[in-house]
Parts: sequence; C-alpha cells; structure tokens
Amino acid sequence: MAKSMNQDVMRATNRKLVLQHLFNHPQTSQVDIANSLQLHKSTISSIYRELEEEGYIEELGQGESTNVGGRRPMLVTFNRQFGHVVDFDMGRHHLRVMVTRLNGDILEYTSINTRDMTGREIVELMKAETKKHDGYKTNNGLMGIAVAVHGVVFGNRVMYSPFIDLSTIDLAAELKSEFDVPVILENEANLSAVYLRDFHDYDTEANFSNMISVNIHNGIGLGVIIDGQLYRGFQGQAGELGHSVPVDGRSTTNASARLEDLYSEDALFERLAEKKQIEYIDRQGFMEFYAQRDSCAVALVDEWVIATAQIIFNTVQQYAPEVVFIHSRIMSLNADLLQRVLVIYESLQPYVASQVAISSSSVEYATLLGGTAQIVREVLDLQTHALSFRKPNK
Repeated sequence: MAKSMNQDVMRATNRKLVLQHLFNHPQTSQVDIANSLQLHKSTISSIYRELEEEGYIEELGQGESTNVGGRRPMLVTFNRQFGHVVDFDMGRHHLRVMVTRLNGDILEYTSINTRDMTGREIVELMKAETKKHDGYKTNNGLMGIAVAVHGVVFGNRVMYSPFIDLSTIDLAAELKSEFDVPVILENEANLSAVYLRDFHDYDTEANFSNMISVNIHNGIGLGVIIDGQLYRGFQGQAGELGHSVPVDGRSTTNASARLEDLYSEDALFERLAEKKQIEYIDRQGFMEFYAQRDSCAVALVDEWVIATAQIIFNTVQQYAPEVVFIHSRIMSLNADLLQRVLVIYESLQPYVASQVAISSSSVEYATLLGGTAQIVREVLDLQTHALSFRKPNK
C-alpha cells in the first residue's frame, strides 16, 4: 500500500512538472521535456498522452531532425484555447473588465463607470459582464474569475474597502454559486506584484525573487514578493501603506490623517479642486493644470514627488527588495517625474542597492493579469510552481 501511495505521489509530482514545462515553453517536444526534467522517456510518454487526452496540448508542427537524423519531432505547447478567465478590478469609480486566455493573451478589455453605484449594483454588473463574455469559444469555456479589490482581503472575503461597501456581500461565494468555477479575491497591489513576477514585464533578463509593487492610485498600497512568494501578512493586512500616519508634523493638526489622504492620486485631485474652488477635478483635468504650469498644481506635484521618494526609501529600509516598481498613472504620463523621484531617493541613500523602476506599460493591466495568473495556478494545481506568462499583447 505504501509503495503504491509513493508511486501515486511521484506520478502526480511528475505530471505537474511536465505541465509546468509545457506552459512555460512557447514550443517544446517530448524529447525536450524528458531531457529538461531528466525523466525516463516512458514516464514522459505516459503523462504526455494523459495531458493530450485532457486537451492541454497544442501541436505546432514538426521541428527539425537532429544532426544524427531520425524522425522529426512534433513541436507542442500548452493549448491556448483550453479555456479563458474573466478578471475584474473594482476601483473607486470604475469596474475594469478583462477576458484572457490561460496563457495571458488578452481577448477583451473594457472599463465601466460605476460612479454612484452601490456595492450590490456593482456585483450584479459583474455577473452580467461574466455572462456576456462567456461567448468566447475556448475549448472548456470559463475556467475562473479573479477580482482585484482596493482594500483588505482575507479568507477570500473583503474585510475592508474604503470605496465600495461589500460588508454584507460574500462576493466569492455568490460568483462561485452563479458560475461554478474557482473565484479568487485579492488585494489589487498584491495582484500587481504577482503580475510583475509572472509576466516578467520589465526591461531586464533578471528574474527578481524579492520585489515590491507600489501602487499609487485611489490609495497607496504595496504588493510584496519575498523569495518568490506573495506575502500577505496577518489576516491579509500587509502592504496597507496608505493607512500609515505621516511623521512630518501634519498629524499634530489632524491625528487621523493618513498618507493616502495626502499623496494618493485621488488626494492630489481633491486638494487641487479645493485650492481652485472647483467641485471636482479628474486625472485629465489635473494634468492639464500641471501642463499649463498652474502654480497650485505644480506645488502639489513637487510635494508629491518628495513624498513618493521618501515612501520608496522607507519601504526599501523595511523590506530590502531587489527592485521596487511604481504603478502610477500620473508618473506614466510624465516620465520626468520618475527621474525627479530617483534623484531624491538616491540623495537619501547614496549607496542604493535596490533598483526603482516605473511600470508604465502595465499600469492599466497589472491587477487584471495578476488575477489571471492566480486563477491559472488554481486551475492547473500549480500553486507553488514558477509559471511564465505572455507579456500583454497591447
């Protein structure tokens, strides 16, 4: 009995390794798999047939024969049409929706204005969008749903969100009951970090095992990868940097002030609207004021640049990552702002071991594709395996 159980465990382990290899290689063959994994060809052949019958394998055509001749190998990869994922990002005034193949190919992306909608209305909108996108003719249809939440998530439930009241809604349970697929809820900054880890969407060949994604949008949050794994902390509360209390004297006049009340992008818009005595200013309006060198907008951006550099510096002191990625739409629209942040950051610590980079190419997609990566791990039962996804086909 023990021997049989050991054989079953070994076969399950080998199956995961073969599936991982298929997923991570744009093209491979049975011989390549056997050589790479150093497994016997008969073991590979048996697992290969099993995966082929289950629809995981896509044939690409015959490759070149070896120098010694012989039959040309059949080149294969993970089946792009195996199934698809629906991803949501529940922002303050928007619901971003993306449909992807399991390998990360983007099939559709849209953003829906949800201003003045209740939590219940947004949930019903998500259900309607999922049904609408079920028409993609992938072989197995919808495989899972991922939701990026701007707030604290623990046990696949929203524990706290400052923008949308979901206190009486078990979102994951509702969506799973409706569509009978895995549903994953995760903090949006965490999903950005997962995206950077798995999609390798940065300009270097290095694979970072310790990295941080700093998301500056509606609030300010950190996604933390330590030794290749997402770090959530106690009850999912790690990375809530925006809730930190400033220590520059501001809190003496307002003890409840938080970093994101001052330096999130939304805070900048609100502060400028107050100074200009305008009811509402959005990102486009703010950037127009800044482009015109409006004194109020310029002063706010100058303050924001200094604060951002200090936030990055303090984060590096706490976590010592290899690299910090900044997700900010304001910064992605003004590349010079990163350089200004770097000058201040480097002045705080002349010897800088941790790199700082901007994730301008993925600012719209990171949280959504990070959700795809988490669903794929669940569907393929490869939660602890390194997977490489296709960079966004923007």
